[in-house]
Amino acid sequence: MKKNTLEQVDAEIIAVKGKIQNWQQELTAKKTYIDTQEAERAELAHKALNDGDAAAKAALADVRQNIIVARMESEEIENETIAATTKIERLFAEREGIHGEAERAKYDEDVRAALLEAKELEATVQILVAGAAEHSKRLGRMHRYAESVGVAQIPFRLVNLERRVQTIFNAGHSVNKVYEKPYHEILRANVESVAKQLKGNEVPANETGSAQQEQAAADKTEARTAD
Repeated sequence: MKKNTLEQVDAEIIAVKGKIQNWQQELTAKKTYIDTQEAERAELAHKALNDGDAAAKAALADVRQNIIVARMESEEIENETIAATTKIERLFAEREGIHGEAERAKYDEDVRAALLEAKELEATVQILVAGAAEHSKRLGRMHRYAESVGVAQIPFRLVNLERRVQTIFNAGHSVNKVYEKPYHEILRANVESVAKQLKGNEVPANETGSAQQEQAAADKTEARTAD
């Protein structure tokens, strides 16, 4: 047997609810009609018994029949309403089952896709690690050169890349705003910083001692600021 779709079940629920609403309106109308007929029956019974009104006696039989018919019709409507309510409960259970199956199907699809993505991401990570290893060696050479020519503050460190990656995984936010920039911009700024220091180190031999003293003084000032 072919299963209903979620749309089909929802449409049937709406249709059944519409029927129940109509039946409830009919029941209200029937109750009002029965109450009216009961009042009329009481009045006709009084005329027939106390006044001996022949017309009242004849009308009384018709009113009683109307009441009987109206009550039977009300009972039928109530039974239809009960059956429809039961059907809606079944439809909601069916809807829940269909929804559950759909959600499980989505989950299974997500699992398959996630496993494929994980394999692709692992390959990408391995490429990144290999590239970072080579990059780290290059940074090491750059660091040693800068150190050999007297650069005091050398920012060539692989940790900058690591912190940039951490920032990316933190939705691009970092306590240190530097790491919110692309890594190549971070490295370029580091290169420019070292270039300024290299230019500052290009002084005559007789001024070397003075330049070193100034750098030492700056380092001390920075250390005190950091504290």
